[in-house]
Amino acid sequence: MLNYLNGTLGEEDRSIFEKEKAHDKELQERLELIEFTIRAVKMNGNKETIRRVQQEFIQEKLENKNFTGIATPGIEKKKMPVIFWLKIIAAVSITCLFLFTIYVLRNDGPSVYEARYISYEIAADWTLSTQENLLESLFIQGEFRQMFQAIAGRERERLSATELLLLGNAALELDSARASLAYLEQLGEIRDHTGSDDFHEELDFYLALTYLELENYHKALHLVEKIRKNETHRYSNNFSLLDQLSIKFRMLI
Repeated sequence: MLNYLNGTLGEEDRSIFEKEKAHDKELQERLELIEFTIRAVKMNGNKETIRRVQQEFIQEKLENKNFTGIATPGIEKKKMPVIFWLKIIAAVSITCLFLFTIYVLRNDGPSVYEARYISYEIAADWTLSTQENLLESLFIQGEFRQMFQAIAGRERERLSATELLLLGNAALELDSARASLAYLEQLGEIRDHTGSDDFHEELDFYLALTYLELENYHKALHLVEKIRKNETHRYSNNFSLLDQLSIKFRMLI
């Protein structure tokens, strides 16, 4: 029977076997059982399943009068759901990757800047000089251009840390990131020189925003990572992980 199924019988022997099979119902069923078993084992790749497959064949014969050995073994049906779910998982993964890529491509530095920018809020317990009081008053009133007029003629190096912070934020309010950078970097130099910890959180945040607006991604990423790692940082929740990944991606293109 195996030679018959494998097609290795000669024409004469094949003719004799087929004539015998045509009149012998038991031989037909045995042949169907062997054919069904071979197909099922090939699909599963495990010979230990032969007995179960044969039982499945007998059960199918009892339940379905039209069932034959060339029917699709039930074992194949059991594999389909696994393949189906693998396809679903793959499709979802590809979709998520596509959406993330689109998000990253659309979110350049200026986009993250626009999404994360918040106006600076002046602390209520400041002790200010007369000049600082003037800048504070103008800042609160939104008179940002007048702030720069008020310091006309003064060298930036002679401005106090408070004045530099206010002017840096005023420049951002006027959409002048380059002007803001000059004041904020000067504030950073003062802090480094004096060892003061004043305004360190504000400086981290607004410098990061300024670098993003100017598309200086290396410096922006350094500050964003610093802010996000410090849970006690005043602005630790202002940047998301997606923002951080977007900046990293921008560094690669």
